[in-house]
Amino acid sequence: MSPTATMIEHQIVGWLATLAGYGAGAGGTLTSGGTEANFTAMLAARNSVLPNAWEEGLGADPPVVVYGEHAHYAVTRAIGQLGIGRRRGISIPSRDYRINVDLLVGVLDRLREEGKRIMAVVATAGTTATGAFDDLEAIGSICDERGIWLHVDAAHGASALLSSRPPRALSGLRHSRSLAWDPHKMMLLPLATGMVLTREEGDLERAFAQQAPYLFHAGKSTRIIDQGIRSFQCSRRADVLKLWFVIQRFGSEGLGRLYDHLCNTAQLLHDAIDERDDFENLHQPESNILCFRYLGAAGKREAGSGANDRDRQRVDDLNRELRPRYNREGTGWITATVLDGRPVLRVTMMNPRTGEAHVRALLDGLAAKAKEIESS
Repeated sequence: MSPTATMIEHQIVGWLATLAGYGAGAGGTLTSGGTEANFTAMLAARNSVLPNAWEEGLGADPPVVVYGEHAHYAVTRAIGQLGIGRRRGISIPSRDYRINVDLLVGVLDRLREEGKRIMAVVATAGTTATGAFDDLEAIGSICDERGIWLHVDAAHGASALLSSRPPRALSGLRHSRSLAWDPHKMMLLPLATGMVLTREEGDLERAFAQQAPYLFHAGKSTRIIDQGIRSFQCSRRADVLKLWFVIQRFGSEGLGRLYDHLCNTAQLLHDAIDERDDFENLHQPESNILCFRYLGAAGKREAGSGANDRDRQRVDDLNRELRPRYNREGTGWITATVLDGRPVLRVTMMNPRTGEAHVRALLDGLAAKAKEIESS
């Protein structure tokens, strides 16, 4: 990457790190996306607890990684790829689709009693399934007290820092040692514009503690500007220019208004569903994501406590089939996931032109397609 683009990257990394609550010693680098950002942060955490791993390997008793049950699959992928072993990952059940902090404390207490080393606790700001924000303040305080590396996968939710009313949970980012941020998710950017940030720039450098004197020309006491010492990629595109352009064009205030609009649109969908009997909301939207279900003609009464297993199975089958059938027509596009063991419909608001009329058309279109399925 050119010297000019490198300096632009340092400037933007410093600005976004400040937004996250990091100090002057913070650092970071652009990545191909959230998967690389999370992996890089986990590599830095591994180096912190096992500083000799680069030369000596992990040993016979690798550390454990603790994460929430709704963590992105990139977290468990990193655990396996780093050679720690998937069995060394411990999933914490959720409460309202967020890490259950009480259960987290219990697990950490047990691990301490067993003499287990903890490589990191991984929290999420903007989960993939529901867009929920873990209680970063509580989790961060716990990790601070115990000297545990806290990594926050904020690939989706960190852009809320630009909002005029960011989620209260994000104030806890200051406790984290590292975080993943994907500007290409909520900042009007195409792939690839991911980012990893660390509270201390040296954490990234030590994670890639390899000498390449033909590239990195600086003395031991001089800060190296070249980002190659902080990144998997050596030769790479200047993706930071896309981020720089959009910041120049819209400013932080404009990007914040975009974030707020997308979240407001998700709330419009939630409110429209509340007005109907043939759909049900599964959570209050915390961001631009909402999960819901189609219930059928009998509506919410049939899905309630009086429903029998046959009724529930029928609703499950209908929701499982509804999404691909609706998307096939091309009038709209939604995704799907599984919550509490049941198939659900999922919408992520991303288009700034989406408004209330589109939201109502979506529900009408889904209902019409569902009736076709039921009658076939």
